[in-house]
Amino acid sequence: MCNSCLLKVQRIVANLTAVSPTAPGYLTVYPAGSARPVISDVNFQAGVPAVANMMVAELGSSSSIEIYNGSDGDVNVLVDLTGYFVTGG
Repeated sequence: MCNSCLLKVQRIVANLTAVSPTAPGYLTVYPAGSARPVISDVNFQAGVPAVANMMVAELGSSSSIEIYNGSDGDVNVLVDLTGYFVTGG
């Protein structure tokens, strides 16, 4: 992806994976700098090696996202970008 294209990208399509969680919980992806929504993009349980979900996330004003770990434990997070939506020409 070229740097000048980043300014036109509004949403990303990605596979979000929670890996080796130590407690049950969820991950929420949302635009950087925005209020965190009351939804989850992937739910997980402790002891499950990996749980994945395809999701679409809007980018914040800095062309980035934030990921919230809604659990009392630790979890490794993988984000595999698979596509994106752009605006205008």
